[in-house]
Amino acid sequence: MTGDADVLGAKRAECAGTGGRAKTAGPFQPYQSLVLFSGSREKIMEETEQAKVRETIDAIRPHLQADGGDIELVSIEGDGTVKVKLKGACAGCPGAVMTLQFGVERALKEVAPSVKGVVAV
Repeated sequence: MTGDADVLGAKRAECAGTGGRAKTAGPFQPYQSLVLFSGSREKIMEETEQAKVRETIDAIRPHLQADGGDIELVSIEGDGTVKVKLKGACAGCPGAVMTLQFGVERALKEVAPSVKGVVAV
């Protein structure tokens, strides 16, 4: 029993100098790696979806330009809201709401499921 207490005491002393974090690999090291990987993975997925949103808006743009309008990506919010600016003929068009909901929003939700909605600013 004394041997186990000495080992635990040594481990506590080893961690004490680092604010409770072990300097060497310990029993929690695999979990720390998993958490770091998980965080990185979420960021990569987020960037991937943002790229898909940009690509989709770029693909929609020629269709709007054919009717004298245009669309510009303003921002992608953390809550999944995509803010766009309608330009040209689309800016004052009464059908712009329908274009956003049934055209742009639908296309974005297909490629990026985390998109919750599209708002014109």
